[in-house]
Amino acid sequence: MIAAAPARPLGGGQATLGAALLAAVAAGASIAGVPLAALIVGLGLAAVAAGLAFPQYVTPAVIFLLFLDVPGVAVREYDAPASVAALIIVALAIPVAAETLNGRRLHFGWPIGLVAVFMVSQLASTVTSREVDVAFENFVPFLFEALLLCVLIVNAVRSVATLERVLWALLLAGACLGGLSVLQQVTGTYDRPYGGFAVVPIEFFRGVESQARLSGPLGDPNYYAQILVPIIPIGLIALRGGSRRLRLVAIGATLAVLGGLVLSYSRGGALALVLMLGLAMAFRYVKGSQVLVIALAVVVALAVVPDYRERVASIGSSLTGATEEKGSSEAADQAVRGRAGEMAAAALVVADHPLLGVGPGVFPSYYQQYIKRLGLEAHTSVRVGPDRGDEAKREAHNMFLSAAAEVGLAGLAVFLAILVTAFAGLARARRRCRDSDPTLAGIATAMIIALAGYVITGMFLTLAFERYFWVLIGICGAVMKLASAPARDAAPQPIRGERIIPIQGRSADVAGT
Repeated sequence: MIAAAPARPLGGGQATLGAALLAAVAAGASIAGVPLAALIVGLGLAAVAAGLAFPQYVTPAVIFLLFLDVPGVAVREYDAPASVAALIIVALAIPVAAETLNGRRLHFGWPIGLVAVFMVSQLASTVTSREVDVAFENFVPFLFEALLLCVLIVNAVRSVATLERVLWALLLAGACLGGLSVLQQVTGTYDRPYGGFAVVPIEFFRGVESQARLSGPLGDPNYYAQILVPIIPIGLIALRGGSRRLRLVAIGATLAVLGGLVLSYSRGGALALVLMLGLAMAFRYVKGSQVLVIALAVVVALAVVPDYRERVASIGSSLTGATEEKGSSEAADQAVRGRAGEMAAAALVVADHPLLGVGPGVFPSYYQQYIKRLGLEAHTSVRVGPDRGDEAKREAHNMFLSAAAEVGLAGLAVFLAILVTAFAGLARARRRCRDSDPTLAGIATAMIIALAGYVITGMFLTLAFERYFWVLIGICGAVMKLASAPARDAAPQPIRGERIIPIQGRSADVAGT
């Protein structure tokens, strides 16, 4: 299958020569006594040269690195500069530039407009915040990890071929993380973080948690589950087409993602998985055999990991005991009670600061003040870690309440508009392409289910690690743009000899304008 893709500005030989020269420069600088700087500069320039030679592969490579949280791991584990995430994101400008030189106009429609409005609401909240420094510190990453990321993804993914590569990049990245979690569980190497990509929370080592809840590169099992959840429907669509070998790869990758999800012991993740399967069945998106495979995998996981079975079984009792006083019922789950208090405190903050909120990332500073007003059980101090004994600053544990508390009802309205228009636009894309382009229609369905899964887990979490959310939104925007392209047969000439891995059946090459 031949994929429509932009012409290459550089030849492969030129890129190889450039990479060799850059490697020589890096080696020389290393001998001169600046190895780390030389390595960063040399590899960075070599990556730029390779990107110029093969721009069609830059987008999936960047998505793969972002999903693995390579920027975060580089900063936390290897003392890389905090700007590394921005540099990786900016690499998407290479395929965007190639598309522009190939005659494509830049697209600034959905979701870019709404994300820009959300940025304005965050800026207004920042400048009026009581803690401007904290708010500004949280606002700046939004410019790169939300606005710029969405602009570049929508303009870089301009064909179904590129879109399929991006989905495979997400699936394989999820499989890498899930596979590491399974390996860590089987070998019992909880004290080995595998380069920072398989972290176990410190609560386990300090005896606060009896079970090692695996957390991938994020260090938090619930957020780890949240980023794995949307990969499941992408894995399901990969099972619907391609060769037998590719279907086996998709099965293995999806099972690895499920393994990571189970080993996070996240109840929110389990709930999202059930509801996503319900949506998939309602959309007739999965076959009976696929549902059976997933059901058997879950049953095996529950049998092999009894602690996870107990946590899943406790969902109902935890919810009924969330508002009970401490010690009044065995069903009262301390974690759920704590989150209920944090949500209630966020609601009070919204009542006191309704229009613009208290500033991005500032709600934790208000937690103690408002939880005391409510008279609910509070986390008074940090129990473990380097900040042990300090006053606890807790999140709202609900992304909608968190948005309302930090950027006000005005910002929440824009955030909701982004989600509503995403679901509506994907539904239109699904209807429009059902007969003309089943591949794109299937991808639109997968993204509806993936985004729904993320939102379901977000009912119990804030929008931390938000880069993952905006990657999903950017991909949704690309799907909607491709589905609405008026000149669907105006694709540029393909690169000779280029082949793609199909996600579903025959891949259609669709060009945007």
